[in-house]
Amino acid sequence: MCSCSYLFQGFEWKLLSELGCSELPRKPGVYVLRLAEYPGFNRAKIVEEAVEFLQGIIEKSNWPELQRYFRSRVRRVKRVLNSGCPVLYIGSSEELSSRCRDLAGKRHTAFTVILALVLSGAVVELGYVEVGSRDQARRLEKDLKAKYKNTHGILPPLVEK
Repeated sequence: MCSCSYLFQGFEWKLLSELGCSELPRKPGVYVLRLAEYPGFNRAKIVEEAVEFLQGIIEKSNWPELQRYFRSRVRRVKRVLNSGCPVLYIGSSEELSSRCRDLAGKRHTAFTVILALVLSGAVVELGYVEVGSRDQARRLEKDLKAKYKNTHGILPPLVEK
């Protein structure tokens, strides 16, 4: 358990692999992506395989813009290795169920890295808490990121640009 776990008390947690986005509220809220640690969990091995997956795409592509994008995602995956914390991302949304669909590949900055981690054996959890308005969600997200940074000295690996 990480020293920042207290930040996410009251969040409901679901395995990404078992989550149907329609199960999430169609209301504003804050969500967190984190690695589930299980017997035999090996962060270094998972990150190494995720980097190899992304590097394979870069090597097979002759599209410079795609290569540039995937190189930036390799840097993000490598940050997961250096983080001792399971939290990967903290975000907010006007509608949690819609943002879940975005995460499934439609429009989320963390998609490529999460895909590479999952294909490399990572078990990822999504935690969320519903709030009353988009403004409340934004304020809570900002507060959680500030407290996370205060605890760890940096933002989660997939948040930091």
